[in-house]
Amino acid sequence: MVARRYGDLPADGFSDLLALDGKGDLWLYGGDGRGGLKPRVRQGILYQGYRVTGVGALSAAGHQSYLGQKYDGELRRYDSVVGITKIGWGWNGLATF
Repeated sequence: MVARRYGDLPADGFSDLLALDGKGDLWLYGGDGRGGLKPRVRQGILYQGYRVTGVGALSAAGHQSYLGQKYDGELRRYDSVVGITKIGWGWNGLATF
């Protein structure tokens, strides 16, 4: 499992963690405000071969979302309200942060 700290995804004021397991499922571990984490919540399936490349208010509605980049260059935005939006192809050189 690969995990990274990624801001405040549900906008509850606490830092959160995203984790991608070996099956390709993406999990959110919400901060509990006391230095710990809440129980994980499945965010969706990124599939094998994707990596999380960015997080923020990436939709026009301003909802927190994250980018999933496939190693062949496909880029998708995952938003808890809007759903999955394919952004395009040819993003092979986009670095993670």
